[in-house]
Amino acid sequence: MTGQYEPRPPIYQDQPRSKAPKRKRKRRISIGNIITKLVALILLVLLILVLILPSWKPYRDTLMESLVAGLEYYQEDPEFTDFKVERVLTITPTGGKIEYSLVVTPPQDIELMGREIQKVIAFETDPKPTRTVEENGESILYWNAETTSSIDIHLTYHIRSYTVEWDINARNSGEIEDIPKNYTNRYTGDRWIVFAEDGSTYRDVDNDNKTPDYRIEPSNQKIKAIAEDLADGEDNIYLIAYNIYQFLQKGGTAAGERYGFNGGGFAYPTPEQMENDRKRFHGKPKPAYMTLYDGYGDCDDQAILFISLCRSVGIPAWLQNGALYNQYSYDPNNAWEGHGWAKLLIPLDNGDLYQPVVDPVNHHFLKRDANRFSDWEDPGGPKHPDVEMAEMPPLPLDIESYYTSWTYRSSGGVQTEIDEYYITHFFDPHKNNLEIKV
Repeated sequence: MTGQYEPRPPIYQDQPRSKAPKRKRKRRISIGNIITKLVALILLVLLILVLILPSWKPYRDTLMESLVAGLEYYQEDPEFTDFKVERVLTITPTGGKIEYSLVVTPPQDIELMGREIQKVIAFETDPKPTRTVEENGESILYWNAETTSSIDIHLTYHIRSYTVEWDINARNSGEIEDIPKNYTNRYTGDRWIVFAEDGSTYRDVDNDNKTPDYRIEPSNQKIKAIAEDLADGEDNIYLIAYNIYQFLQKGGTAAGERYGFNGGGFAYPTPEQMENDRKRFHGKPKPAYMTLYDGYGDCDDQAILFISLCRSVGIPAWLQNGALYNQYSYDPNNAWEGHGWAKLLIPLDNGDLYQPVVDPVNHHFLKRDANRFSDWEDPGGPKHPDVEMAEMPPLPLDIESYYTSWTYRSSGGVQTEIDEYYITHFFDPHKNNLEIKV
């Protein structure tokens, strides 16, 4: 039987003759074998050191980052998606009556070089808005009423969205001097003043005894020093923007200080950190300066830091907002969430002007995936004058108004909560692995 010794022969059989013992050969020692074993031993020792010694933590982190990079950053993007999602905006007063207003920007068709990248098949609201204003292709929906009970506003989007990848590189990118003046005027200055909780007092974010401070703040001396260090005297817009993007992805030393989270890139906040930020900045995105020193921030926060760094060296950059679908979510109704990302202007050497997307938290550089839709883009320029709550803000909707979509007032003593959630009707990805390249 295989794997067992043969039984001893019976005693009545002739015993086999014993064979002469074999002479053992002397094994030759190969230099190649010695070197191979020595190298293996050295690698084993180094691996043990990397795993156990605290002083080798940077090497250990680098090794682990290399091992998981392919899994962390790999995303299979469909050519396009067809989806229908319902967004529910809720305001709930407790203990009295409030007057509320809500401003919403409906999604628009988006084309790029004659190609469709976002097609709005249908957009519906329930209830109908109090007023609708359209001007120069822009529109605003406006609800205004009084209530003592919870109010739900349902917005239903049926959209086809395409994956786009911009074919821009260091060879075909233009330089800072190629940027048109009108983009410089609209998208390179400070924007969005940070107020204290009372809504009227300026908040000194960086503790330099100078106000006002801004969320998008290219004039901040620390942000400007970092941006200039990352640009390193370069004028090529692609190279500068890529260096800034890599700074957010990997962290590192700039302007003499180390930035990032725990030795790596800027992190996405934990639920506890997100709640703390919400309280610190009253539900609005963090200023770029705070994201820089926290080492973490959500989608808006990291986009705002990227925008501020770009603007510091003269690259026009701005916010675009909408919602993003997480295709790996176990619960389709928890798959959608509001999302913000950055756009920037890159003139090419042939004179074309491109406005590619950079989404730091999703590791997209010059790429817009098909798992999102956009309903607003920062028009740039100065802040619009403040208006009374019962009035509609002017078009196009500026950044302050977009992020303050709900406003309300009461006679006092009324607690008011605002909430938002999504209901997925369907989400159909078409994975032909074909992308629009422009």
